[in-house]
Amino acid sequence: MKRAALFLICAIGVWAQIASPTLGFVPEGFGIRTMQGIPAAGAIGPILETGRNLAMITVSPRQNYVLAMDAETGEVVLVTPAGSTTIVAGAAAHPDSIAMSPSGSAAVLWFNATNRAQIVSGLPGSPSIREIDMGAIDATQVAVSDDGSRLAMGALDSEVYLFAVDGSMTTIPIGDRVLGLAFFYNRDALAIATSSQILTADPVSSGPPVQVGSLNPESAAGNFGSVSLAVSSDNQRIVAAGGKLITTIELANGSASTLDCVCLVDGLFGLGGSIFRLTNPDFLPASFSHSDGTHFAAGAIFGFGPNNVKLFDAENNRILAVPMALSAAAPLRTSSSSSPRRVVSDATPPALPAVTFGGLPASSGPAQQPGMTISIASAYPLAITGTATLAFASSVGGDDQTIQFGSGGRTVSFAIPAGSLQANFSGASSVPVLTGTVAGTITITLDLMASGTDVTPTPAPTASITLITTPPFIQNVVFGSSTTGAFTVVVTGFSTTRDMTTGLFHFAPSSNATLATTDVTVSLGQAFSLWYSNTASNATGSEFQLTVPFTTTNGPSADVIAVTVTLTNSKGTSTAVVNSQ
Repeated sequence: MKRAALFLICAIGVWAQIASPTLGFVPEGFGIRTMQGIPAAGAIGPILETGRNLAMITVSPRQNYVLAMDAETGEVVLVTPAGSTTIVAGAAAHPDSIAMSPSGSAAVLWFNATNRAQIVSGLPGSPSIREIDMGAIDATQVAVSDDGSRLAMGALDSEVYLFAVDGSMTTIPIGDRVLGLAFFYNRDALAIATSSQILTADPVSSGPPVQVGSLNPESAAGNFGSVSLAVSSDNQRIVAAGGKLITTIELANGSASTLDCVCLVDGLFGLGGSIFRLTNPDFLPASFSHSDGTHFAAGAIFGFGPNNVKLFDAENNRILAVPMALSAAAPLRTSSSSSPRRVVSDATPPALPAVTFGGLPASSGPAQQPGMTISIASAYPLAITGTATLAFASSVGGDDQTIQFGSGGRTVSFAIPAGSLQANFSGASSVPVLTGTVAGTITITLDLMASGTDVTPTPAPTASITLITTPPFIQNVVFGSSTTGAFTVVVTGFSTTRDMTTGLFHFAPSSNATLATTDVTVSLGQAFSLWYSNTASNATGSEFQLTVPFTTTNGPSADVIAVTVTLTNSKGTSTAVVNSQ
């Protein structure tokens, strides 16, 4: 007999909650920082207060918890997004590494000294421990499936060893040293990286491994003989990273692309979908030398500077910068005229050739990161140093503090060596300009010096970008909390107009239920007006995390298995997005 569920909405304008979205969490030293916003318009936020010094910090791909080792006691602890910590019962102390399953529902603790592993299943709410004795296997790589039923290990003998939940072990001959391992989402299938290939293997079918792509040998050589490997959450892409190179394999058609991230990749850490974090704020040696003897300062490795994070968007094959939040940065100049001109030398440098900007569009949509270049028309006999200062004027009210340079902050220094035409930004040829999510105008102004003398032309070189208004954009939709007769829907996105009028929620029932009401239109004007008038919203511009509660009658909330959401602002209506979980 089918049940009927009727939706009741009570005072939705009051009960809808809006906050800045959280992009995720990132290790820094012995602590964890929050990342605010969305992948292309985010910022590194404050330290999460946990009361512990942490090591081996491993973030769940769902960003809903962190596993780490207490640096003082060696205990394995679970950290919630609020910062509270609990010891994982049954987990042995002092693991040598911690690795997550693709979705973060399981993890593996690896102990070199005793050559054993512990699989932690049921994360984060109900962790349980299963011991694996590796015997004499000299393991170099380890991965665990989402259900915790399979543990894969790559060994020096060019084989992959698979341990099942019943204790049995099987082997997959590879014929080359295994440099990287990753399970597919919610599957037993494996992605395997060697020094030259990317393979897939399905232990259930017991078929031989299948080559799906090639790997540049520099990927392994540049990352201490290992390759970071990950699969997108839709199981359509395999991403391999090592050194500075990132290779993406599209499994649907076998196409491959390789990208130089201009960074030293720390790993591939899932942020949902096809987005992966590549670096940590503090993953930075003091200096770096190439094999040819070329020496770079620390900032040159990253291009964007040490206090920033780089992400990889595998779907669009692009690198994204996540700089430090403006609130966490040093005080910034707001215009080039706020500092006096310096004249140190009595000699008058020759007039500068024409200075031009490159890479910046006249107008842009939201959440873009064009790379800004600066050049001069002809060679100049003196070294030039300069500062680019960014200012933003909103056309819809409020501010957007994610609008800044990818190096962090709204000023960036650059240099043009004597005789050169092109500026470099701490070793990089360009610097990203984050366009944020609020309509308005970005203006960038230059100050230029040569031999200690101000050589800035009058008027100073400027460039501007007009940021256009758009209908709302929905990043994702998920079901939130759920009780017997109530549940919430959580929508993350942005609205460049900094307003919202309505939301349409279309619900789908389970197979044993019918819904008396399938479409619910929610008035959102008051809730968003309150949010955007709050100065706290300026930290992430027009971005939001909207939580809407619903109640059911004549049936449990579990009868609702899917929701499709569209949002409308003063510019138009968004594309419909169905829940991703």
